[in-house]
Amino acid sequence: MFKKLFFAVNLPIVVKKELLSIRKELEDDLAKGIKWVEEENLHITLLFLGNTKEDKVDDIISATEEIKQDFFKVFFSKLTYMPPEKEKARMIWVTGESEELVVLQKKIERCMVPSFKREKDKDFLPHITLGRIKSWEFRKRPLYKIPEVEREISINFKPSSFELMESKQGKRGPVYKKIASFSFQE
Repeated sequence: MFKKLFFAVNLPIVVKKELLSIRKELEDDLAKGIKWVEEENLHITLLFLGNTKEDKVDDIISATEEIKQDFFKVFFSKLTYMPPEKEKARMIWVTGESEELVVLQKKIERCMVPSFKREKDKDFLPHITLGRIKSWEFRKRPLYKIPEVEREISINFKPSSFELMESKQGKRGPVYKKIASFSFQE
């Protein structure tokens, strides 16, 4: 039996509400062709493990418990298509910079080797996915009618933990379940 696993920083409710407010501003212009991420699923993915044998979960948790990380602040400053060119866009992201988040992601990645194979040349970019673009529906509009979304924003918060999550396919899309939580230290 397999579980589809990933590591994530789950977002505080106040941050989710800010993101929903941004999304609401976009929904009228982008009503068709976007599958919006449900409020309860908004998160920062640190590392996607994919289909993992169920009997490996305890080993993953044990290895991850060795990671030590001090509290830090996360800053998100930009709303953008990803990739940024709207004619090629596949998602709508909120992006930011956090050296501590990058360090944490590297720590997780290192402790998962050799069971996890990293995608070559893919650097970690802290982001939150707001929506996934349904290409065929989105692209049937003329390019000039696809609105620009890129703009500066300001969202920041201090996470208290990161989690090992499981993704299951539900009737309305993915359903995420917390498997284990790993607290940051003072």
